[in-house]
Amino acid sequence: MPVLQGRRPSSSPYAPHMRVLGFTLIELAISLLVLTLLATVLLTPVTTQITQSRISQARTELERINDALIGFALSQSPPRLPCPADINGSEQVPGSAGCPTGPTVSAGGSVPWVTLGVPQYDPWGQRYQYRVNGAFVAPVTLTSAGSGAGILRVCGEN
Repeated sequence: MPVLQGRRPSSSPYAPHMRVLGFTLIELAISLLVLTLLATVLLTPVTTQITQSRISQARTELERINDALIGFALSQSPPRLPCPADINGSEQVPGSAGCPTGPTVSAGGSVPWVTLGVPQYDPWGQRYQYRVNGAFVAPVTLTSAGSGAGILRVCGEN
């Protein structure tokens, strides 16, 4: 066998003059690692921005719900708050099983979005929840804040 000077004989089944091109597993693993790190660095601000946008949207929608609840109460004669929603999104009938009346009971469920004309779902896809004291779903008399009786109060959790 003739000796090639400056070249080692190839152990490849291919002809010695043909080179096999491609990437090794180590090169592919390093490439994937670099791409993963780049994607993580680039996507983190995007997810933070999406979360902040959802929080802002939820705050705006909660303000709309608050205004709609106050508007509903003031439009009723005599004034009262709406009961939580039934399965169709409309207000349940005060005094029914889903909306008991009385000062010692409370009714909870979804915001009556159809009755109030507000969004059904928050930006995360969950229904807005609503709980009202039974004393306020029955007709009540609202008096001035100066008397200290019958003051309407809408609360939100922080």
